[in-house]
Amino acid sequence: MSDQLARANGIIQRLRNFIENRSVERQPENPATLVEDAVALLGILDTRYRLRTELETGLPPIPVDRVQIQQCW
Repeated sequence: MSDQLARANGIIQRLRNFIENRSVERQPENPATLVEDAVALLGILDTRYRLRTELETGLPPIPVDRVQIQQCW
């Protein structure tokens, strides 16, 4: 539950920053982790489908604002 609260707090803070035209916080993220998180969210939203992923190992981190990525899901 505390993870969900921390995530919600991060989203609210990023929205405030966006509204106030502050800079975006980009951190290197593992592409596989981003995909896994998106797939997990899809599983929560719709249980009628099953998605299997095969990700390349050793992909370089990419600079993203994790909260913005999550908002797109």
